[in-house]
Amino acid sequence: MTPKVALEAVDTLLRDITQNNEPFGGKITIIGGDFRQVLPVVEHGERQDPVEACVHKSVLWSLFTVHQLSVNMRSRDGRNDWHERFLEIGIGDCNDLKGRVQMREEVMCSSDIVTEVVGATLDLNRTFELCECATLAPKNAHVHGLIDIALDRLRVERSEDEKTHKSVDEASYLEGQCDLLFQQKYMNSLTPTGMPRQELRLKRETIVMLLRNFDVNNGLCYGTRLRVETLGRFTLGLHIHLWR
Repeated sequence: MTPKVALEAVDTLLRDITQNNEPFGGKITIIGGDFRQVLPVVEHGERQDPVEACVHKSVLWSLFTVHQLSVNMRSRDGRNDWHERFLEIGIGDCNDLKGRVQMREEVMCSSDIVTEVVGATLDLNRTFELCECATLAPKNAHVHGLIDIALDRLRVERSEDEKTHKSVDEASYLEGQCDLLFQQKYMNSLTPTGMPRQELRLKRETIVMLLRNFDVNNGLCYGTRLRVETLGRFTLGLHIHLWR
């Protein structure tokens, strides 16, 4: 969840851009969210600090008119069990004395998650249908591990259908700076949010996602999913599969 300081920063920015001292520069502002979802992260904070960081604790909150959604579009087919379960988790009724939630057997994998989704081996003909699937994990390191396992199971017939691309990993130093400040091994171990790993391992028919806007009008924007068709030394041949 976005912390209140981010909302207040947007307010300050819009006032500065529009040269208008009204809230949000006089612009209509719409925000949405669910306070039952993940609270803002406050590093080294106490139990009450994440609550105090929520947007409803901001001085701007009183300026908003709150509208509540009354129809759950996902439960219109009459199956309200998931809807009720989510509400129980959000309220905290499912927690034990240690704050843990017991998951139902039907939502748990009988084996590892990669085998559950793609099977023991991944056929090239199945990657197209898997393009509309996604695996979520709390940390990037967990996702990277799952990706490596899935790639190992993707079978390719030719060696040229698999390549590992490495990013530029040389640091530029100002005169007088020590090159020990940013060692190459340390730099390559970093995986910042929104950036790929230092080594980009790909196979033909691999599904990739754009992390920046290149050509919005033609669908090459952040979040677009593409399928790898050819692998060159410095270039990739990609096919747009899912345009956001």
